[in-house]
Amino acid sequence: MRISRVFNNNSVGAILPDGREAVLVGTGVGFDKRRGDEVDPAQVEKRFVLESTPESQGMRSILVALPYPVVELTARITTRLAERHNIQLSPAVEIRLADHLAAALDRLSSETSLYNNLLFETKATYRQEFQIALEVLDWVEELSGNRLPLDEAGFITLHLVNAGLTGNMMETQRTASAVQGVMEIVRAWMPPTATLDAGHVERFLTHLKFVVRRIFEDTQLVGGHENLFTMLRRTEPDAFECAESIAVFLHDAFGAELTREEILYLVIHLARLQHAADPNSAN
Repeated sequence: MRISRVFNNNSVGAILPDGREAVLVGTGVGFDKRRGDEVDPAQVEKRFVLESTPESQGMRSILVALPYPVVELTARITTRLAERHNIQLSPAVEIRLADHLAAALDRLSSETSLYNNLLFETKATYRQEFQIALEVLDWVEELSGNRLPLDEAGFITLHLVNAGLTGNMMETQRTASAVQGVMEIVRAWMPPTATLDAGHVERFLTHLKFVVRRIFEDTQLVGGHENLFTMLRRTEPDAFECAESIAVFLHDAFGAELTREEILYLVIHLARLQHAADPNSAN
């Protein structure tokens, strides 16, 4: 295989014999390499084959920005999931899991925490996936020496559930319909000249799928951040207006009224999208 692009010292793009593009990851695989150079197979430790879709572009942006040790850690976890639980993660799901683990490890090193107020409900609803998520915490500690808090098991559980381990076709179709409608609102809200960051869009889509799932399962987030809600209403009026439009759409389409907490997290993600597209919009 020949290199089509060099992302960094540890990741390159390459065109496979069947014409698909793959992101090849490995220590030094991109070091001192240029487009057209041959790939050394001995340096390739993980291969992510991504389709030519907008979602794949977002996945690629996230992957190449991740610290290589986290990509390697996630690859080893993915292998164990396959060997011990017969769970095959798609490249997109593996990248999302790596992105989450990178953020969780950053929070751990900075001694900050992310409270999971759905931990009890997640554990009760997705018992099998939660037990697997607890194993993932053990594997992270074994492989990296870092013990993530129990709250992270709840978040990892949702990633496993979102991978489709317990989903069904009807729910998938309903989710896709809701996501499509919301993204039409977001595109209309953003300035026509705005260039949306693929990584931020993908994170927003992941969050949005969780929101829709909680609507269908009647497990929306509630309460706890009134001061932040009030502050963001004042400092992020544009994002708030868009979030309220999304809330109206979801209510009209599915008969569900978003809680203030769900609107709050939509505002946070929308503000990130807005500021990434136009840094001058930051307050």
